[in-house]
Amino acid sequence: MPKSSRRFALSSSVGSADSRVVIVMICFLVIGWYSAKDLGYMLTGGSWLSTPGVVVHSRVDKTGRLNSDTLYIEFTYAVNGKAYTSNNIDFGAWAYDIPAYLQKYPVGKPVTVHYDPASPNDAVLEKSGSFLLSLIMCVLFWGAAGAMGYYRFVRRA
Repeated sequence: MPKSSRRFALSSSVGSADSRVVIVMICFLVIGWYSAKDLGYMLTGGSWLSTPGVVVHSRVDKTGRLNSDTLYIEFTYAVNGKAYTSNNIDFGAWAYDIPAYLQKYPVGKPVTVHYDPASPNDAVLEKSGSFLLSLIMCVLFWGAAGAMGYYRFVRRA
């Protein structure tokens, strides 16, 4: 292989590796952002207001390549005369006892909805979540993205 074509092949593989690193970094940043958002909800949840609502959907969905069970509970509520719909059970639990939640929130059941007064479309049925796990996920994924960026782009230069 001529010397110039080897240099081109090497530089194109480096660019390809860089783009893969950037894609992984973006995924890590997004996961970290969702974890940080859950943390923010947990920290401000004490100031959220309550309003009556009704469960309109309560089911198990099969999702992903593994066809795993995902709990889906949707409820409606009104704030200042405006109707809203949400499917957030809580501030970010990572696992649910699906049969217990289906029994606790059947379709048609009146529920107490907790909503953010600054953003009424943000609402949950339970003001709870996995604080420690969300914090670990946030630090872990943002830290990993930062370390990848540093070692791949800053330190390499």
